[in-house]
Amino acid sequence: PAIINFSLDALAVVFGIIATIMVWKRLRASYALYMLASLALPLSSGSIAGISRYMLVLFPMFLWIAGWKNELSRRAWMLISLLLLGLYTTLFVNHYWAG
Repeated sequence: PAIINFSLDALAVVFGIIATIMVWKRLRASYALYMLASLALPLSSGSIAGISRYMLVLFPMFLWIAGWKNELSRRAWMLISLLLLGLYTTLFVNHYWAG
């Protein structure tokens, strides 16, 4: 489970960086700077453990996701979210670190 948590946290960091770039291009630059500062603070600790919790306050990321027009990408986001919900629930129920 430790490698699973590290992999999910690494994917969250990559997604956060991509989302910051896309918010810079599609939305306002001030939103992207807010996201950059909010990501830089927990990343400056040297650990990415639990980074997904810190990404929950990145509201511009959710604005960007809500603006997706392609139905396939919306359904893919829904599927990935449901699979992650199942994974984190399974980890939590089995007394592993889920977050």
